[in-house]
Parts: sequence; structure tokens; C-alpha cells
Amino acid sequence: MIKKIILYTKTILLVALFSFLSMVNTGSTKTLGEKEKLVNEIMEKSGINEQVKEIPNIVKVLIPAQLATYNAVNQPKISSFIEKKMYKYFVATRILRTISSELNKNFNKSNIEALLKWFNSSLGEKITELEVKATTPDAALEIMSYSVKMKEQPPDKKRLKLVKKLIEILNLGDHTAKKTGAIIFEMAKGMNQSLPENRRISDEQIMQLNHNMEKSMVSQINLILVATFLYTYDSLSLEELEKYVEFLGTGSSKWFNEVYLVASISAIEESSFDFGLALGKEIATIPMPQGRKDIQWQKYSSTDGEFTVEFPGNPKSNNQSFPGERGPIIMNMLLVENRKMAFVLTFVKDFPPLIVKKMPLEQLVNNMLKGSAKNVGGQIIKKKFIKYQGYPGVDYTVSIQNNSGVIQSRVVFVKHKYYQLLVTGKSDDKNSIECERFLNSLKIVK
Repeated sequence: MIKKIILYTKTILLVALFSFLSMVNTGSTKTLGEKEKLVNEIMEKSGINEQVKEIPNIVKVLIPAQLATYNAVNQPKISSFIEKKMYKYFVATRILRTISSELNKNFNKSNIEALLKWFNSSLGEKITELEVKATTPDAALEIMSYSVKMKEQPPDKKRLKLVKKLIEILNLGDHTAKKTGAIIFEMAKGMNQSLPENRRISDEQIMQLNHNMEKSMVSQINLILVATFLYTYDSLSLEELEKYVEFLGTGSSKWFNEVYLVASISAIEESSFDFGLALGKEIATIPMPQGRKDIQWQKYSSTDGEFTVEFPGNPKSNNQSFPGERGPIIMNMLLVENRKMAFVLTFVKDFPPLIVKKMPLEQLVNNMLKGSAKNVGGQIIKKKFIKYQGYPGVDYTVSIQNNSGVIQSRVVFVKHKYYQLLVTGKSDDKNSIECERFLNSLKIVK
């Protein structure tokens, strides 16, 4: 429960920071002329300096997914590196310098002056102060509590309408997802460049990972945005909030919103790539789990190019057909038996429950797990819902009858497709190394 709260809190921080960064301006600390002076003045009035300092904490939310992709989770050396070096690469002055440069390239005096007029107004200053406060960890906890209260005490309909209008004008859900995607994509590119070839993922896999994460983030972000802004502007009167929404709809504000999106993504990309480059070099120093020396791992690529997976040997293929309401269900199976262990991948391209959607995914998973345990006369030992390369799934462990062994499995749902990786054996250290490598080897290409 605590982990879920922490994750949700970090997600709120990510949404709040990236959203408010889309609504303010920045500039260089060195004023070389009228243009630079005006941009710098907006930086001073906006509170951007304090908000940018939170970016390293937000990036940490996205790193675990990257480490899982490169089989580098639960490594103390990597965790220590991230804690020590994160602030070096995502230092505020560097990000501000890049953003300032981009804004100066696209300088528009009349728009800048209109923005400054707003920031210098009493209402503009009041709103800037509220937005800076909303990007702190304490505020994230309060937003989470506020979102729960919203179900019991719905907000004023007019206030809710204004907040939704604000989100629509700024296209905040899409912009936040794009910034998140930029971090994931550039970090992966950097890691790939510094890792040896046998530990890299393909460009197609990077693009797919980015696409999947961006897509899943949009839905999560949109759910959080409303609560975030209702909380942030709670002390504003309806008249004040209406004036703010009116300002955001002006030509100068829309101009800045688009220019700033490009500028902030450029700044984030540079830092993310360089950090990924350094992180990849660090991961390269950690040997890949080797397990038993008698196992020769082989990469299997599906005939249609939809996925790759590593097996400890040459897999045997076995396809089975089952009757279904919408016609035959073709289950494809790949199997390798190595001593007392079995490594299995089953996949179905058109899985009926994912097409018809008669029940929620969580209920579908629970039914599957109960069936798995019943089939081997065992019990469900562990169950954890996951996101794997941006797709929903579940990791679970089932005991085999009389505790004669265990089944460790990962199920991933990709649109109408269903993938299940499964390992049977005894739960000793050597087996767990082989199991971890197999379960993490699935790469979904398209």
C-alpha cells in the first residue's frame, strides 16, 4: 500500500511540474540586450527556478522501467550511481540555459511584453505563487488527499468547467506525455550507445517503448490533471479563475505555449541523453547473470517480426486449436526443457476476452491465476500487476502440488494479443537466475 502511495505521489509531482512548466517562461541569467533582458525578467517573475529543481526527482519515477528493459534492476551499484549523478546531468542552470536559448531564437517582443504585463499584475503574481507551491512533495500528498475528497464532495460545476477549459487550451495532457516520452526515448538512446551490442535493444523497440509509455501516460495524466488544478487554484475566486483562463486563451499565451513546448523538450532531451550515456556505461560494468554454464542461450524471433525472446536452447514449437465463440482459438507454444526446468512461451494473437471485454482485466487475470493453481494442485504464492514495455500485465508464482516445485510466470496483454512466459522448476538460486533472464528477455517489437 505504501509503495502505491509513493508511486501515485511521484506521478502527481510529474504531472504538476510538467504542467506548470508549460505555463511559465524562463530566460538567461546574463542580460546582453533588450531581448535577453525581457526573457530574463519573465524568468524572475514566473518562479521557474524553483520548479526546475524538482526535475531530477521526477526523472527518477521513469528510471525503473528503463532498468527493467536492460535487465539492470535491483543492482545496488546502479542505484548508488543514480542517486549521486542524477543532479549532475539534470542541473537546473543547464536546463534553464537551453530553454533560454530556444526562447531567444523565437523571440517576439509584443508577445513577451503581453506576458510580462500578466506576470506583473497582482493576479498573475498570486497565481505564480500558487503554481510554485503545487510542485512540492508535500503538495503532491495534499493533491492525492484532495482527489479522494472530490468523490464525496464534488467541486462547483462552474469551477470544474473552467479548470477543464484551462487544460484543453494548454493541451496539458498531451504536452506532459511528450515531455515524459522525450526523457524515455533519449535516455534509451544514450544507454544503447554506451552498452555493448549484445545488451542493447533495437531502435524499433525504443520507439515502441516510447510510444506505449506515452500512450499509457496520457490516460493517467488526464485523470490527475483535474484534481491538480482544482487543488492549486482552490483559493482563487471564480472571477479570478475566469480571468486566468481568458488570459491563457490569448494569442500571446498560445504562442508561448507552443514555443515553450519545443524549448523544454529540447532541454530535457539533452540532459536525458547524456545521463543515459553515463548510466549505460555503468550498467556495462555489471556482468549479465550467467547462471549454469551448460546452458546456451538462443534468441528466437517470431516469423511475423512481432516479438523476440531468449531461450536456454532451441525451442520446440507446438500449436493447439481450441473452440471459441468467435471461431477457433490458436494457441502458439514454444518450449525448451533443460534438466529439471521447463521454459515456455505461449501467445495468442486474437485472445477473445481481450476483444469482447466481458470483464475487467483485473478480474480476467484473477480467474486465470486461480485456474493455473488448480491445474497443478497448488496455491498462488505471489501476484503483482505490472507495466511491461508500457503494456499491462502480471507477474505471479504458483506452488506445485506437495511443494514439489514452483511455476513462475509473466503475462503481458498487448491490445488483442496475449503473451505468457512460464518457468517451472525448484526455487533455488541458480534456477532464479535462469528464470529472471527468460522472463525479462521478451521484447515486443510491434
